Amino acid sequence: MTVVIGKQQAWHGPRGSHIELRRSTVRKILTMLREKHPGNDTEKRLPRIAKSLEYRLYLKAETKAQYTNPQTLKKRLRMIVREVYASAGQPLPIACDDEPNPTLIQTEDEETGTVRG
Repeated sequence: MTVVIGKQQAWHGPRGSHIELRRSTVRKILTMLREKHPGNDTEKRLPRIAKSLEYRLYLKAETKAQYTNPQTLKKRLRMIVREVYASAGQPLPIACDDEPNPTLIQTEDEETGTVRG
């Protein structure tokens, strides 16, 4: 079953027309993830996570300028992560920006206070 999370925008053009731009964005996201989670045991999953995040960014962006804006990239990624967790009915990760190395996959059960990972 294919899940559609957005519609194709007018700026997208024919399939494959922005392949290098999208690869570049995936690399930026991957770099951000690795900086935020150095040595984390999720390293093997980071490329897949970066590709998934990029795909959502691509579909959500109404313009190429919006998609490529480096000043809003982190904020847009946070919004997507919140949406993903909300749609799955899961609490957000414990991670917060003030922590030097927050974890990407551990979450706290609000009722019991236990950490799941």
